[in-house]
Amino acid sequence: MEPTNLIRQSTLKLHTEGAVIVVGCGGVGSWTAYSLALAGVQNLWLFDPDEVSESNLNRLPVPKTVVGMSKSRAIAQLIREHRPDTFVRPLGTFSVSTADALQLSTKVRWIIVTTDTLKSRQMCAAWAKANNVNYIEAAAEGETGSVTGAPAEWATPDEESPGYASVPVWVGPCITAAAMAVAHVLHQTTLGDRTIRQGMGSVANTKRKIYTIYDSGVR
Repeated sequence: MEPTNLIRQSTLKLHTEGAVIVVGCGGVGSWTAYSLALAGVQNLWLFDPDEVSESNLNRLPVPKTVVGMSKSRAIAQLIREHRPDTFVRPLGTFSVSTADALQLSTKVRWIIVTTDTLKSRQMCAAWAKANNVNYIEAAAEGETGSVTGAPAEWATPDEESPGYASVPVWVGPCITAAAMAVAHVLHQTTLGDRTIRQGMGSVANTKRKIYTIYDSGVR
């Protein structure tokens, strides 16, 4: 029988079984992990060695009291408060050696990566491909949230400064990117090399095309 707290989504046939890795628990990753837990995903592995700072509080769903705590621990604490039956393990930096030591390839079907650096995303993508784990990359910048099934082939000038604060961002695109990533996991649809972007600014002012948040086609 469906738990009472999930009854409103029971007819949607969402896939909440299995486990998901979330690499990066910042503006996008925090909402990704939280949304997965709220939807009923029972096993979450969270990776992020960075600490919560006051400048993160405009987009992370956490109180000021967790400033200085590692982001993975802060989000794990949030999830445990709202979904105490969820298994959630906070960890530091994702690496192939850590994943192998934990035998994650035998436990998870999806990895969602939200890190700042191309090097880390490429490493995660390579691990996912080698272990037949579905890969999603999610990001937010300015007024746009995006998801893709493959890392870019180029890096920004800030590649060597992870967590750089020069890129403007707010909570809207972070939630949007997280929602798109979570939708593909819950509907078991892969992205391949496609990229989906959702703009949050005024269409009249930006003349930006607004894309569909969820593309149900399996690729």
